[in-house]
Amino acid sequence: MMPRLKLLSLFVLAVFFGYGQSGSHVTLSGKITDFKSGEHLAGASVYLPALQRGTSSNSFGYYAIQLPQGRHALEISFVGYGKIAVVLSFSKDTVADWHLIPGVDMAEVSVTAQRMDKTLVNGVMPGIYYLSARNIELAPALLGESDALKSIQLLPGVKSGNEGTSGINVRGGSHDQNLILLDGVPVYNTNHLFGYLSTFNTDAIREIRFYKGGIPSRYGGRLSSVVDVAMKEGNSKEAGGEVGLNPVSGRLMLEGPLKKEVASFMISGRRSWLDIPLRAGQWISGNMETLGYAFYDLNAKINWIINPRNRVFLSHYQGRDGYFVNTKDSASTDRYSFNWGNFTSVARWNLVLSPRLFMNTSAYHSLYRFREAFENVREEKTGQHTSSGLEEYSLKGDFDCSLTGHAVKFGYQVSWQSFSPEMTSISGDLSGIPAPSVPETKSASLSLYGEDEFSPVDRFAVNAGLRCLVYHSGNETVLYPEPRLSVRYSANQMTDLKMSVQRMVQTVHLLTNNALNMPTDLWVTAGEKTPPEEAWLYDMGINTRLAEGLTLEGELYCKSMNNLLEYRPGVIIWSGTGKSWEELTVVGKGLNYGAEVMVEKTTGRLTGWAGYSLSWALRKFDEINNGRYFPFKYDRRHDFSLLATYRVRETGMKQKLLTSSFVFASGNAITIPDDHIRGMMLPGLAADFSYIDSFSWYESFPHPNNYRMPPFHHLDVAYAATKKLRHDRRRTWTFSVYNVYNRLNPYFYYKTHDSFKQISMLPVVPSVSWSLTF
Repeated sequence: MMPRLKLLSLFVLAVFFGYGQSGSHVTLSGKITDFKSGEHLAGASVYLPALQRGTSSNSFGYYAIQLPQGRHALEISFVGYGKIAVVLSFSKDTVADWHLIPGVDMAEVSVTAQRMDKTLVNGVMPGIYYLSARNIELAPALLGESDALKSIQLLPGVKSGNEGTSGINVRGGSHDQNLILLDGVPVYNTNHLFGYLSTFNTDAIREIRFYKGGIPSRYGGRLSSVVDVAMKEGNSKEAGGEVGLNPVSGRLMLEGPLKKEVASFMISGRRSWLDIPLRAGQWISGNMETLGYAFYDLNAKINWIINPRNRVFLSHYQGRDGYFVNTKDSASTDRYSFNWGNFTSVARWNLVLSPRLFMNTSAYHSLYRFREAFENVREEKTGQHTSSGLEEYSLKGDFDCSLTGHAVKFGYQVSWQSFSPEMTSISGDLSGIPAPSVPETKSASLSLYGEDEFSPVDRFAVNAGLRCLVYHSGNETVLYPEPRLSVRYSANQMTDLKMSVQRMVQTVHLLTNNALNMPTDLWVTAGEKTPPEEAWLYDMGINTRLAEGLTLEGELYCKSMNNLLEYRPGVIIWSGTGKSWEELTVVGKGLNYGAEVMVEKTTGRLTGWAGYSLSWALRKFDEINNGRYFPFKYDRRHDFSLLATYRVRETGMKQKLLTSSFVFASGNAITIPDDHIRGMMLPGLAADFSYIDSFSWYESFPHPNNYRMPPFHHLDVAYAATKKLRHDRRRTWTFSVYNVYNRLNPYFYYKTHDSFKQISMLPVVPSVSWSLTF
């Protein structure tokens, strides 16, 4: 292993020092911010038309580019902002900060997912998307609650687990194979309301970057995709906020300067409110049984500009869901509670080491816990408490280095993880009963990465990288290299051809029955018996501009996976079985492949996109289906999605938008019995023992996922009317209808005698929401 680490060190040193600076070149560097709020703009473009060369700002708005000495025309731009075009002369290294003005206060804001422009650094890689908070807010939403992950579901190659749920399955992968980051911190459970809403409060979100094709080497730890969510930094120039209400929850966001243009804050809270009238009604009626459910989110962020070279950020998120049932009679009280939640905190330090070198250092903590408790209160309280969770601490450093003709990134990450799959305690009269607890397990990892983006010859651009993971668990320490390569060929000014190949490694497993992303799903660490999941991803694509504001994109992909974890046949949930999770799981392979096409229109009164996927998702386990490949639960052959927004009216004071979305997908694959055989009544048992009949049938399930549900489809519409009020305030009413034509999509099936019954969850659902920005 040590020789490999030495080779990696030499690689990083070669990247950093191997490219000299030409004496005829200078460095232009600086930061790009929003003129009104002072927030940094990540992914803004700095382009030199004459040289056909450009770069983009990093996650903190910092950019650096090498250019020859002399006079150059520059274009600085970002989606939804007015472009700056200037001509400047450069004779030495220059620092220039740019402040972009939003295009038009209420219009001119794109309402579709804007793919990164080809002049941006990440434009070499296929399958990368950018969404702003405004993009998310305008999409039709279930119960009026805007949802970041549901907006991503409308992109080709991305599917929901079940109707209305916010989990995402990307290119045949399971939902645990997505690296979901909030300000750089992994979030391990992203669901509220048992999966119908995500944990991301749109009021607190600045932008989302979604990677499903080429994944840069600075990201690692998952096999399928990266969802990188950035929180707002807070307005450093003036105080403001937003308040909103919908049928599910109420929310409030406040932001403003702590010291003008030096330090700012943002705090945002959201809470469901339906439990309040429910509990009031139960109290008034004197009901002996009370129940309730609620969730909340809290996002907070502070940033402080110490000086032009140093900046510090502090971010925090916490969210929790809770469900309870209390039953009381004259003798005792029974209390049942079930809650789960995430807590994340991160401190980040930005340092401009030189005009060519930018450093970001982060230290974060992420915690996910679920707890279940049952208590009986008589003369003495007895009860059982069960908990599960995952805790992670990490230190990471990321460096951006601009050299002549090269954009170099490198860094490190050290992580410590603690897994508590099941911890049970029993008290009172039940204390003599054995508690089925599993010892806590720990793991540690070190990741080093380096990547370089350059143009070796005319029309070609290359992003070559390597990520090396040193993983320690139990008594084993293993090195996993993860090479990454992306190439773009610009056939002409209108068309780009792209390809990428990469290896990904995932060191955590999620024990789930694949039915729902529920809080009872258990995170466990990879080990000797269940090694880390591995995948090779291959992607080829074409991106061509058909006309101004009209783009066509197509991609072919293939993903082979090893060391996938699955429950053994017949096991639904591990908790309480008395066996180790290794005994109840099997390890196997996966193969996903398919084609995607997307047409997007970004200009005019009517904007939006249409996407189609043709895909296969297969699994193979020696102990299942006689060792042959079988369809994964979310193997959906056909998937079509459409999102369209029509600007009905736009004036200086009013804006009216009509938005619609349509989704069609092949049904989920489910398992039904191949054989259903009636048994023989044992001698001496009377026929009136009716309960015996429940056990007198034999069912076999030799072929998993052997039945396909009917196709899933629904149409959603939303109408948003925004009015500008005095004192720079804006009021918005949004009226939406989910499942306009009341399609009763199957959610699951259950068996009664000789037939199967379909259960549908979401009929037509109208809603109205209100918000005020001030």
